[in-house]
This record gives sequence, structure tokens and C-alpha cells, in this order.
Amino acid sequence: MLTPEIPERLVAPASGEPEVVLLICNGGTLKDPGVKRARSLVESGASYICAWGADCEVIEETFDYAAVLPELGPELPFTLMTTSHTDQPLEEVLHFALNWARPPDDLRAKLDRVVVVTDDPALRERCVAWLDSENRQQ
Repeated sequence: MLTPEIPERLVAPASGEPEVVLLICNGGTLKDPGVKRARSLVESGASYICAWGADCEVIEETFDYAAVLPELGPELPFTLMTTSHTDQPLEEVLHFALNWARPPDDLRAKLDRVVVVTDDPALRERCVAWLDSENRQQ
């Protein structure tokens, strides 16, 4: 089921290290998560945030603030990477998230999972179709 909200948390990685690329595809109804929810997502595994679609710059900026605001907790032990993709096609952003998003030098874990959040069934279908096509090529 799709929800018009960004989740509170991800499933924590077994290693305890953040290792997830979180790709947020906003079809227009996802609300900005706010810095507390963004920080919770980072603390539960997201270490690279890619935002695409409506308000993607705002979502990226929210995660940037969540990484540095002292009232949200201690300094992160790694550099949170964030990107927004205003003008790129969704398929290019999927390719970037799956193949080119690299952890910062101070993150010991590999980025080996991509979690896609979207509010739009049509966007979800595009993501699934692209992933199916990529899997067939391998």
C-alpha cells in the first residue's frame, strides 16, 4: 500500500551502520517530513538521500538540517549525503541511486540497499518497470 507520508523509520540495518539510499519520489502529495522524522530515518539506516519530484529541494534541505541541528541529537558520525533532482527523468535518478550514489569517506558501511518511497501508484509502477528492465539486462 502506498501512503502519502514518508515513514517514521526504516528497518535498522543488521550491521548497525547506516547503509541505505533513501529515494523519495514525490508525485505531489508527500509532505515534507520535518527535521525530527528526517533525523529518525537517518538514525534508522538512511545515509544517502535522493529527492525527486515536487518540492524535492525542500525535502533535501530538511534532511540537511536534520543532520546538523544540535537539538536533534549528537553530531552524526558520518557525513549525510543528500541530492535533489529537479530536472532529471525519474529513470535517470533511479539509475543514479542504484549505481552511482557512493558513501562518504567517513561512512564505514557500503550502500547496498535502496528504499523508494512514493505517493503515486503511477510512479511506483515506473520504478518497478525500470527495475524489472534492469534485472533482465543482468
